[in-house]
Amino acid sequence: MLGRTFEFIDMYTDDYITFDLQNWFVGLYEGHNPPGLDSSYYKSPHFGIQTKLNIKYPATTTWVNDFLWTPSMFSNLDSYIEKTRPINTVPHYYALLEPITDENNEVTETAGEIYTKIVGDWTTTKVRFDESEVLGSEEGENFDETDVFFDQSQDAFYEAITGWVLGTGSKGSTLEDSLWDDDLETPVLSGTVDKLTVSSNKIVWEIIVSATTLSGISELGLYTPGTPDVLRVACAFPDINLGGNVDLRIIVTVNRI
Repeated sequence: MLGRTFEFIDMYTDDYITFDLQNWFVGLYEGHNPPGLDSSYYKSPHFGIQTKLNIKYPATTTWVNDFLWTPSMFSNLDSYIEKTRPINTVPHYYALLEPITDENNEVTETAGEIYTKIVGDWTTTKVRFDESEVLGSEEGENFDETDVFFDQSQDAFYEAITGWVLGTGSKGSTLEDSLWDDDLETPVLSGTVDKLTVSSNKIVWEIIVSATTLSGISELGLYTPGTPDVLRVACAFPDINLGGNVDLRIIVTVNRI
């Protein structure tokens, strides 16, 4: 009726305060939950309705830049849901951004002109006793180095990337042109990653930006917190204009090589 495609997602919890978003899952027995959730979790009456941001729309008289999302795109959806939902359920609305890239330092473009790449030093192997080169340097490992631990793993490197920043700069950039200056141009929002999943073939960061009013979001960075923070993954895309009761859900995937 609204001319859009939506996905429905289940919301699990173990405390009815925080929720874990999951695709529909059928357990084989009582307490059988999706992978990663122990038996203390249960499917709640809360559910998500989301639409993927994978189409670029041209600028209008209202929005001066090309965009992926405007608040009007969910106009009237909540009224339809309120008329039809079971009374014991609680709907949540999400606009989903899914940047994807590989560990090869090359820019990956996905539908909607979403550009993503890893940035700077990206550890791709475990540190070993006979390591001859580290992070592209020509210096071998020394037993007396205080900043290298022999049990350091690649997973620890991934797990340290916990900060995110959204900005309104880098508009029209493909991350490999003169519009990109090796960091976010105009940061406006920041926070900590909500969920990190490290598997044998990919790393996935999930971020939920609670409903707010902010126009022109067009760049995203994932950082290792420090002094200063270190940018690890960058993304540029057409504008996302937030407003209303819609959360921005971001799932960043880096495929391991």
